[in-house]
Amino acid sequence: MISRFLGVFVTFWVLLGCQQVLAQSYIADEAVAGAIYGVMGSSLSHAEEAVCRSIVNYSHVRGAFGEAVMDRIVLGSHRGGGWQTINLSPTPQGIDGIYIKRDPSGNPRALLVGEAKFGTGRLSMTRDGLQLSPGWTSNRLSQEASRYQKAGSSVSVALRARPKGLGENPDVVKVRLPDGRSGYLWRDNNKSNWWAYDGPEGTLKDAQRLAMRDGRYLQAAAEGKISYRQRVFKIDVTRDTISVKMHDAKPSLPANVTPLCANMSWTD
Repeated sequence: MISRFLGVFVTFWVLLGCQQVLAQSYIADEAVAGAIYGVMGSSLSHAEEAVCRSIVNYSHVRGAFGEAVMDRIVLGSHRGGGWQTINLSPTPQGIDGIYIKRDPSGNPRALLVGEAKFGTGRLSMTRDGLQLSPGWTSNRLSQEASRYQKAGSSVSVALRARPKGLGENPDVVKVRLPDGRSGYLWRDNNKSNWWAYDGPEGTLKDAQRLAMRDGRYLQAAAEGKISYRQRVFKIDVTRDTISVKMHDAKPSLPANVTPLCANMSWTD
């Protein structure tokens, strides 16, 4: 939790304290590898640049920095708008960002999976395959679907405010209620069997129904029944700008061909 908090804190420190402004960015309907989707910046002094670089180069901050910038681009996009984030399990080696776009009734109608890479970072090989490969993504979508469905199907749910302290790291499933307010189903950690609810009075049943709905949608995506987009967000800090480039991460290639993003040449 502390590393994630520091990452988000540093993100806003860089964006605001260093007077960087995020330009209008959007999620395009077409996958265009190499397109530049956002550039932030006016100008950093040499001293400011050194400080920014020294902070974001720490390994425990770098990943969270990239994820926070990715969230800001997707959730704050103007032309592609309407995306909402899925609250992810507080465990390492998961997906950096999962975003859902909904129809006017609130039903999921599009899914975006994103991985943020900072500086020279790129998709890496894990125990269950390359990041964003079909098997890797499917496993993690299924894990997130299970969380949402467990929260939605739990029989004994206590009405209790979720902890918000710096040292706390609860597993939270956030849902948007029919009236636009938010409800939070949560548990102490991702291994706990009991759930609590933090939300407006009388909305627990709605919250669980919506958690189940999103869980079923994520599981359908994990099983290949629903198509979805995958993107790699490449974040770079230079003296003058913070640049964000988005690349398609789901090319159709034979099994013996190296996936595009694993061997991609990134240019400024």
